[in-house]
Formats: sequence, C-alpha cells, structure tokens
Amino acid sequence: MSRFMLAHLQDGHFGDAEILQADTAKRMHSPSEQAPPGFATMAHGFFRELRNGRTVIGHGGDTIFFHNEFELLPAEGVGIDFTFNSRGRGDAVYLAREALFNGFMDRYFPDSAAPVDPPALPTALADAQVIAGRYESSRRIEHGFLSLFYVLQQSVISANPDGTISVPGMFTPDPVTYREIGPQLWRRAGGNQQLMLQTVSGVKTVVDGEDPTSVLQAVPLKRSSVLNLTVLVLACLVLIWNLLAWLLSPWLRPPKNIPDDIVARVRRLRLVLRTAAAFDVVYLASWFMILRPTLNLELDFYSSNLDPIVGTLEVVGLLAIAAAVLGIWSAWHLSRLNIPRRFPLGGFVTAAALLGVAWIGIIGGLIRFSLNY
Repeated sequence: MSRFMLAHLQDGHFGDAEILQADTAKRMHSPSEQAPPGFATMAHGFFRELRNGRTVIGHGGDTIFFHNEFELLPAEGVGIDFTFNSRGRGDAVYLAREALFNGFMDRYFPDSAAPVDPPALPTALADAQVIAGRYESSRRIEHGFLSLFYVLQQSVISANPDGTISVPGMFTPDPVTYREIGPQLWRRAGGNQQLMLQTVSGVKTVVDGEDPTSVLQAVPLKRSSVLNLTVLVLACLVLIWNLLAWLLSPWLRPPKNIPDDIVARVRRLRLVLRTAAAFDVVYLASWFMILRPTLNLELDFYSSNLDPIVGTLEVVGLLAIAAAVLGIWSAWHLSRLNIPRRFPLGGFVTAAALLGVAWIGIIGGLIRFSLNY
C-alpha cells in the first residue's frame, strides 16, 4: 500500500515502475463533477475533500471484519493508510478511523483558521422548519426483502427553538447541531462540515458536505418508519392476541347472547379470522428468521442455498394478501349478524391487522418474484 501511495503521489511512478501515465494520474485526482465550495465530491474513484484547508483524496473500505482508510495529500506529497481487523465493540472502528485521521491532520497539517460560528440569520427559524423532517439515504436497498429495514428506521432532522437544527450523528448516539450560515446552507457548530438543502426531481434533498456517495431524501408518507413500524407492531399484537385466544378457547366461557340458529355460523367466521391470524404469525416469524442474521452482521448466512426458502416465502406472501381479504370478508359478515357488537368489532380489528401484514409485505419488499436482494 505504501508503494501504491507513493506511485500516486509521484504522478503514477515508483522507482523505475510506471503504473499510470502522468496525465492519467492527474485526471484521477481531479473532480469527476463540480461541487459547491467546502463540499466533497468524487474524483474518479477517490473521495475528494478539504481538510484543514488542504485537498485530500482517498477512499475508505469495509468488509464484515476488515476496515481500511486510505488518504493522500497530493500537494504535500503525503499519504496515510491504516487497517483494522474488527468492527470493535459498538462499531468503534468507524469513530477510531475518523479520530485517527483527524488527529493526524491536526498534528501535522493544522488549520490556521479556527471555525467561528456566525450570528443567527433572520431566516434561521423559518429555514429550520423547512429542512426538518424524516429522511432516508439514497444509498439504500430499494427492492428485495432487505429493504424492509429501510422503511422501519430513518433519520430525523429536528428544528430547535434557537434556529439551529439537530441531525443524527453518524456513529454517535447524540445528535449534532448545525447553524445556518447562508440560504439553505448549514454548518456544524464548532466545525466545518456543511449541509445544503436542495430540491431534486421534486424531492426535498439534503447534501452532506463530507459524503459524496449519497444524499438524504425526504421520506414519502407510505415509506415513513413511524407509519410502518406502528402498523407492524400493532398488527403483531392483534394477531398474537387472536392466536392466544384461540389456544385458550377450550377453557374460556362460550359466547353468550347469540341466537342458537347462528352460533355455528359465528364460529365458522371466527375460525376463518383466527386461522388467517395464525397463518400471518407463522409468516412473519419465518421472515424474522431470515432477517435476523442481518442484525448481527452474519452475512455469510445468505447464499444460493437460501434461494428456495426465500422464493417460497415471497410467493407465500400472496396468501398473506388472501388472508387479509378473507379477514375483511369474515368481519363484514359478522357485522351483518344479530350478535353483540364486540364480535364484529373484534373481527374488523383482526382484519385491519391482517391488512397491515399485507401492507408491510408489499412496502417492505417481502412480496415479490425475484431472488435478487
């Protein structure tokens, strides 16, 4: 890696070896596209940014276990590369990489001009309300069952009473405060990182000055994690309650105040609802077993050996839609009978839960016909 760095710092040459022509090396270090002042951009595979007023190009990389950071200061003829062989407790490797490079820069190439927070702009309060909202990264899984994670967790930018905004930290539990320094332009309090609000193809978009690989896009209501997490949790609670009630029914008192001539019909309709609920519980539990390894970064779990199971579950999702239709049909027929209101009400609540599972299956990419994920 040191020889690779030296070659890049010497216009593609190292000793008698030439890995790149000089013009090619210079082009690789130049921006692939222009960026606003103070914002990072891509440089033909490198990330190009300003640190302490100096141009830095480099690229970080991560696998499940190994993590690397490669940085060059072309004008100074300096490079640094460091590698970790573990994520560390609480994903500590990411903060360690950042702290190590920041410490390197501050020691050997300190910034002569310390950032000064400007006074609040007259538009700060109003603009903070404009940027506030729920966002998802453009660098995401849009299709496939792993996209479920992206509709259940998102980033929230909050407006503060003093006109500043709070943004979730990348690898820290505490939010980071930004102050508006220009129209739709914010800078980190006590730092140089900037955020810009733009509208791209009609979508409210936040550009991070230190991340040229992605942007934050405003979340439409149908993808809101608040909506979808609420639907999923409530649906699970209702379905599990139905399953428990069914299992305990032999020890519970039979329903009263139901005419004898329709008792059998009521039982059949409730059986349909409970069977649909039991099916959805098994359906969700099966998907949880498939998704759980992702939470523990056990990515070697996923291979072509899993394809028959994934394909079966994706197709079985059609039965989840059918279960929702049966639930609505059963609840409606219960409401047409001369029985206590709690039975039709319970039927409609169960039908809503079944419909919620079908919704999560569709919006979360669980119901589809492709093994690409």
